[in-house]
Amino acid sequence: MRPVFVALFAVSLMLPTASMVRSDEVLVEPPIVVMELPEGYPWKIGDATIALDGVARVYTTYDFSIGAFDSAVQFREDLDCSGKGSCEKTGKTVLWIRAHPDGNPDAEGDVVYVQGVFPKMPKTGKKTRDVTVEVRDVGGEKGKYLKSKGPAKMTMTSVKRGKDSTDYSSGHTDAYGRISVVVMATVCEATEEKLIKGGECHAFSASYETEVQYDGV
Repeated sequence: MRPVFVALFAVSLMLPTASMVRSDEVLVEPPIVVMELPEGYPWKIGDATIALDGVARVYTTYDFSIGAFDSAVQFREDLDCSGKGSCEKTGKTVLWIRAHPDGNPDAEGDVVYVQGVFPKMPKTGKKTRDVTVEVRDVGGEKGKYLKSKGPAKMTMTSVKRGKDSTDYSSGHTDAYGRISVVVMATVCEATEEKLIKGGECHAFSASYETEVQYDGV
């Protein structure tokens, strides 16, 4: 279970108003004081082994929550934002996983994203579902992508939800749990929007053991 932390704020001194400053005074912008992040931030919540063409690499999942819920592994409500105005709830549930290579939450390459949209909240394991896979900034090359060709297959071998915590002022309910997940896919060279015709493809496999945040679901 992640502890609850107070949001960090950038604190600046108040500038004097024009009525408080004489014409012969020189205004000096005050320094901005930034509070340090808590020790251990971001918090490791899980491990993964991810392989391309059979070459495995160690990955880590993190919880970036601080003052707001921001875990890299979440169940949350699916929203349709295709129309005009505000986004609408679809009644479906999204599982979103972001994993960073080599135990580095600031990694600038090879960050792996897995996302699935399900008709309802998964409550039990042993079921295979369709998901998408994306590897961003492959090899540290900015804007180089690999994306799943066709539906990737994800099997949740274990799903366990923890105790809920409710913000009674908003009615928002959150909890942490644990999931074990295996993903199999073919990933191919792509732009941000789509696969590159004739692009090189690779076998992708991944296994995750991680905490998961239930964000309002």
